[in-house]
Amino acid sequence: MFSKMKVLLVVLFASVLTACGGGGSPEVEAELGNSKSYSYVTASVDVVGDSISIGVNTEVSPIMRLTEYRPNWAVVHHSAGGLQLDTMIAGYSEPTPGAHPIYFPMGPQLPFPQVQRSSRYVVIALGVNDALNNSTMQEAVRFEHNMRYVIRTLVAENRVPVLTGVPNLAVNPAFLKHYNNVTLMLAQEYGLVHAGWGEAYGIEGVGSDGIHPHQGGSDMLAGRLIRAIDQAIELDNAGVYANIQMLAMK
Repeated sequence: MFSKMKVLLVVLFASVLTACGGGGSPEVEAELGNSKSYSYVTASVDVVGDSISIGVNTEVSPIMRLTEYRPNWAVVHHSAGGLQLDTMIAGYSEPTPGAHPIYFPMGPQLPFPQVQRSSRYVVIALGVNDALNNSTMQEAVRFEHNMRYVIRTLVAENRVPVLTGVPNLAVNPAFLKHYNNVTLMLAQEYGLVHAGWGEAYGIEGVGSDGIHPHQGGSDMLAGRLIRAIDQAIELDNAGVYANIQMLAMK
C-alpha cells in the first residue's frame, strides 16, 4: 500500500501529464524571474497539500508545473483533496468521508511521524481547509500548534520544510489571512522559506467556485513555490541548514 513502486508510479504519472498538458506558463515565468537559472539543479521534494496542489479546476496542476520547470527534481506528491493539517498528522484511510480516490492519489496515509520519507525538502501546502472548517480562535491556536509539530518532526528527520502559506479565496477572507499569518510567523521563527501564497493574488485569481484558483492563479502559486524551493536549496548549499535538526528543540 505504501510501497516505493506506488510512489514511482505517481511521479511518472505526473510527468506524463506534464508532457501532455504543459507547454510553459507566463505566470510561472513571471514569478520565477532569475530562479530560472536553477532548472538544472537536482533535488528531492515531497509536497503535502490539498486540492489546490492537486489542481482541481485546472488542466495543469502546481505539481505538474514543478516537474515541468524543474525536470531534475524527484517530486513525491502526498496531496489530498479536502485535507486538513490535523487529519494529515493523524493519518487517514480517506482525507474526507467518501472522498473519491482520484482526490488522494497516494491512497491512505500513515500518521505523519510514521511516513517513510526520503526527500530533503518537504513542502507543507495546507491551511485552506483548516481555515474554512475551523473558524474560532481556539481552533486557530490548534492550527499553529499542529504546524509547529510538523516543522519539528521534519527538522528532527534532518529535512528542510518549505511553507507555502494560505492563498486568498472569495470566502472567509479574514480567517484565511489569520491562518496565513501563522505560517509567516513560523517561517520567520524557524528560518524557513515561505512561498507567499497568501500574497500571490486577490480574489481575481480564484475560479468560479470561489475556492480553487483558475489556471492563471494556480500557475502564480506554482511559480512562487518553485522559487521558494530554489531559495531553500540555495540556503542549504550555503550551509544554512547544516544543523537543522537542532531546530527541533525550539
